[in-house]
Amino acid sequence: MLANLLVALFYALLGKWSLLLALPPGYATAIFPSAGLALGICVSTRLRCLPGVMLGSFLLNAQGFLQPHANLSQEFAVAIIVSTASTLQAWIGTRYMRRWTHEAMDSGRDILHFLFGIPLVCCVSSTLIVLGLTLLGKMAFEQSQMNWLAWWSGDLVGIVLVAPVVWIFFAAPRALWWQRRYLLGMPLLVGTCLSILIYSKTSTWETQQQMRSFHLRAQQISDVLQARLAEHEHFLQIAAVIFDDDDHALSYSDFSNVTDPHLQRHK
Repeated sequence: MLANLLVALFYALLGKWSLLLALPPGYATAIFPSAGLALGICVSTRLRCLPGVMLGSFLLNAQGFLQPHANLSQEFAVAIIVSTASTLQAWIGTRYMRRWTHEAMDSGRDILHFLFGIPLVCCVSSTLIVLGLTLLGKMAFEQSQMNWLAWWSGDLVGIVLVAPVVWIFFAAPRALWWQRRYLLGMPLLVGTCLSILIYSKTSTWETQQQMRSFHLRAQQISDVLQARLAEHEHFLQIAAVIFDDDDHALSYSDFSNVTDPHLQRHK
């Protein structure tokens, strides 16, 4: 029970942190270490911590309940769909790892099964979640392909970087995995930090480029609009002088002659 509660807590905390890198509308993230934690701990404990994975995923996605004017039934459905899909992926991934690899991961065959099998396992969560959220109207159908790819890659990168780190601390045989803490753990931690740093810098640079283009276009539109408003204001000033002349009342034809050219230019 305590282990499952700790897994749920760390899963939710890691997921909350990784969602800071999420793409709109805030579900898919480029790096999702919670997926690696889920697979790593389930493989190490032989699925005994699977309830903790489901609880942590539910808590992470239940934050929609705190939003003002939230549709509670819809947010509950989102949390159930995401937590169920994440748990199912962890279960399938654990079954795959225990079927095709040894716990020690001490051969090239085991490494190849891990590297080439996990991308297929990651299709489970991304497919079910994107399909479910699209049907609920939480994701636009036109963006489903991009969201699926972002979710799949986030889970894949999270598993590849984090699951081996979890095995260093919890997998059997303990002596062998603990010996790998510097040879395997340090490069993975450095790779994780560099991946997050590169993604953050790239995302910030792209946002700045887009905002620079947006501001330039907005300034152009503002200048054109300001010029047209100034021209219209000038016309109204002239028209006010003409209409205020009590000695020369305008006929309908005179009024049309004054206003038609301006109205034709600015309909």
